[in-house]
Amino acid sequence: MEIFYGSIGGILAFAILSLLKVGVFRYVDEKAKNLATVQDIRQITNKIESVKTEYVNRSYAWQKFLDFEFEIVKDVWKASWELQASVRSLNPIIERVPENQEERRKVYLARYKYYGEKINLFREAVLSNQPFIPPEIYASSMEIKKLVIPIQVQFEMTFDNGRDPDWEKIIKNSEELDKKIDEFNVQIRTYLYDKL
Repeated sequence: MEIFYGSIGGILAFAILSLLKVGVFRYVDEKAKNLATVQDIRQITNKIESVKTEYVNRSYAWQKFLDFEFEIVKDVWKASWELQASVRSLNPIIERVPENQEERRKVYLARYKYYGEKINLFREAVLSNQPFIPPEIYASSMEIKKLVIPIQVQFEMTFDNGRDPDWEKIIKNSEELDKKIDEFNVQIRTYLYDKL
């Protein structure tokens, strides 16, 4: 009987150890899976944080660039508006000029001087910021620059000869320049709103 109980005890011990062995292996496997999952989650979290940090840094850099570009385009816009106002003031719709040739010449010279200041302001706003101005806006500003020259030439030629400006040519050139500046301002507005 002792052998019987010993055999049963041995079989029971073997069965218990086998069950424990299976259970321990399952436990260890599950623990290893959980450990791997925790490590995977840590790696994934680190990667997500890295991507998020890079995104924030790039977003900040782009925001700074867009703010800078906006300020430059705003300066060019303002200079173009002032240039347009000066073009319109060369030959106002309601004009009162002195009868005296010399006095009239002074009035025209003052208008031309104002116009010249605004040309220089526009030129400076464009040329000093050329690398930062969007290419299509820069190209349009160079077209405006080309239209400015004939008006300057007309004024300077007439003053050198002591005559009144050739208003017919100046008005024609001024209207063309005025139209081009309007188109330019629409182009700037479209460019900025397309960025939103």
